[in-house]
Amino acid sequence: MAFPVPRWRLLAAKNTAAMVLRIPGLLMLLVVSAFLAPQMSLAALVATLVGLLLSAAVDNYLSILSPLPAPESGRPAVGGAGRGLSSSPSPASCSGVALVLASPFVFLTWLPRLLGAPWLWLLTLPLALAGALAVYAMLVAGAERVLERREGDLLESILVTESP
Repeated sequence: MAFPVPRWRLLAAKNTAAMVLRIPGLLMLLVVSAFLAPQMSLAALVATLVGLLLSAAVDNYLSILSPLPAPESGRPAVGGAGRGLSSSPSPASCSGVALVLASPFVFLTWLPRLLGAPWLWLLTLPLALAGALAVYAMLVAGAERVLERREGDLLESILVTESP
């Protein structure tokens, strides 16, 4: 289409905005884990960030393959038609995919605890974040290709409403 921005930037901006809105929840998790188990709070934060990052990347595919229609002019933006149960990729299956993608990196965050060697967190936490960022980049690149192929259909399904 004629929009002068690379599609991967649009997808990354959508994901960044969604993650910024989750900052209060992350802060609450950090405060609670600091009180309950201070030695585990950094690992819990990294595991949560990995999950958020990869679920945002998987959500790109859900948004492209099964978009929500825009409300009609003068209608409220909430409470309209949803994706429905018959949509091709369901949100539950996308959550499962995100869980499978994040599981190796979440395992890395807890591996030092399982081995009883907390000093290994110096290696595993950055490795988990770097691995999750690499998978995120690959998923966004794939979603960009899907978006470029389906952009016309996507805009039509969002903007065109059926008249009675």
